[in-house]
Amino acid sequence: MPICPRIILRDSNMSSQSLYLGKILENFINYPDKPYAVIISKGEEDIITWSRLEIECQSIMNSLSNIDKGVVLIFLRHSSDLHGAFLGTMMAGHTPSFMPCTSVKQDPKLYWASHQKLLKHIQPSAIITSKDVEEEMINANLVLGDTKIVLIEDIKIPEKKLDVEIRGEEEIALLQHSSGTTGLKKGVALSFDAILKHAESYADAISITENDNIISWLPLYHDMGLMACMIMPAYTSTPVIHMSPFEWVGKPHMLFEAIEKYSGTFTWMPNFAFEHMALYSPRMPKKYDISSMKAFISCSEVCRPESFDKFLNAFNELGVNESSLHACYAMAETVFATAQTKLGKSAKRILVDQRDLNRGQKIRIYDKDTKLDTPRILVETGSVIQGLKVDIVDEDYNPLPKLTIGEVSISGSFIFDGYYKMPDLTNQRIISEKYMTRDLGFIDESNRLYVLGRIDDLIIVQGRNIYAHQVEALVSTIEGVRPGRMSAFGVYDSRVGSESMILVCEVASELNDDEIQIIKSNINKLLQSTIEVIPRKIKFVNPGWLMKTSSGKVGRKENKAKYLREN
Repeated sequence: MPICPRIILRDSNMSSQSLYLGKILENFINYPDKPYAVIISKGEEDIITWSRLEIECQSIMNSLSNIDKGVVLIFLRHSSDLHGAFLGTMMAGHTPSFMPCTSVKQDPKLYWASHQKLLKHIQPSAIITSKDVEEEMINANLVLGDTKIVLIEDIKIPEKKLDVEIRGEEEIALLQHSSGTTGLKKGVALSFDAILKHAESYADAISITENDNIISWLPLYHDMGLMACMIMPAYTSTPVIHMSPFEWVGKPHMLFEAIEKYSGTFTWMPNFAFEHMALYSPRMPKKYDISSMKAFISCSEVCRPESFDKFLNAFNELGVNESSLHACYAMAETVFATAQTKLGKSAKRILVDQRDLNRGQKIRIYDKDTKLDTPRILVETGSVIQGLKVDIVDEDYNPLPKLTIGEVSISGSFIFDGYYKMPDLTNQRIISEKYMTRDLGFIDESNRLYVLGRIDDLIIVQGRNIYAHQVEALVSTIEGVRPGRMSAFGVYDSRVGSESMILVCEVASELNDDEIQIIKSNINKLLQSTIEVIPRKIKFVNPGWLMKTSSGKVGRKENKAKYLREN
């Protein structure tokens, strides 16, 4: 039997039924024996029912009961503990935030050193973690101040029912931290009202119900994993089959195994994953029946038609067709989804001239058989979902006509509340109640959105956001590299369907080959342990090779062009 805890409302005029957590509590009562999620790890499957999830939430609430209200960071590896830890923290009146743990390729001391500034900035009330991760923190001499450590191994079921604290709709429900960056990660603050309205709007856009099954390998510390594969389905009571991203990378067929076994209907993946699956297809151990799938949704990176084609060609005989391949334009600042292609129909493709893809320029769409010197096929990212409005704007934030390239700006009822404790950055990105995405795109005559890429120097490597200036700041600390004399940028790699990071560094000309290899090894070790991505290529050049802008800064755009000319 479910515990059925008493609900505390901070505002007695509000009904719990109107809030996100109110719906979760309803699900505890209505679906006690129904699977909430299936966690797959190391060949084992663990079914979490709604009644079990409720007990695990109560156990977390019990562990946090004597800790001052505030942000709670959750450092847990892939396991059945993740979901109860997050929702239980919410129910205890705290603000949860998933954080990544170290991988086997990372140096724990370097990893935790990169998080020290973040912890000082957030000053979390508590950290929920495991004994092995706590040991890493201790060995790295991590300074936690007044932050309390709650070990997942020590949590206990309360002796009596605990009160669930339903906070006001406008209060912050959770923080979603940016992935893949060093230094100070941005904490996107999302209210209960925002996550509820997004869950309702996006669920309606894709017609997802409790009768569907989501199959996912996405980590929950990424907005795509958290929102599409936990927060929304918890609201719609849609079961999620959740596997480890590290296991999936090595055994991509796990995705199809789960689809076949659980009659999966939805999965979300970055563009690179479509390439990865297609490349792996000759090694699939069997022919799986994946005809139950309604949508393979490409998200987090620019959706590329050639990646869809490779995936379709590899798995057409298994049940994949054009109408099951979809795109979603999403970001944490809008909770998750902003636009989505229409299910049941093929995503629209258009032929344009690559030379026309400049800010402020009007796009001309050509007939598909037109011969162009520089052709480019674009895939729509869908129509804007209910509750949001997208405008394409110029450098002065004035709206542009349809088919004109500009910055994508978003307004509506579930925009984020700002970056946590970062008012200056918030004010830079929210202008006249519109969120400025720093993405370039345009809207066609049918109100379909097309996203072309980033305005600034963000590098997106397999769905992970990497900031060039932060990579350069890290590499400047490596002995042998001239501080401030390096340039990081992304170059699209058709082999993996994603950008790869290229790093050009100036070093002293007198260094020998062995010394150069040591520097390269140190760079890779540092970047792997902090941003979890290493460059595809590190080019060492003599002093004077790097080009500067008129203001004296190392110009990434200019150096990328020079690199491409020479390689």
